[in-house]
Amino acid sequence: MLTTRSIIWLLLISITFFGSPNLAKTQSATATLTGTITDERGAVVSGATVIATNGATGTQRQVSTNESGQFFISSLQPSTYTLSVEGQGFALTEVKT
Repeated sequence: MLTTRSIIWLLLISITFFGSPNLAKTQSATATLTGTITDERGAVVSGATVIATNGATGTQRQVSTNESGQFFISSLQPSTYTLSVEGQGFALTEVKT
């Protein structure tokens, strides 16, 4: 069973938060959050629910991981976010970015 500490560690390693590469060209102030969810053995977790919650507005964006355990959340407004991940057989885990 995956422990909360293991999930948090894996999320911190797996998550990449970066600005739009076209920021200078389009004057867009959005970002994309991507990552791969894995268990404590390194196996990918497909079908996990990933929710990014904007700390300032409370707005939520929800996606599911694909068959490779990857998720993509685009067009996020600048803010701090809480990332929640839950999968069948795994406890809910939250990480603030």
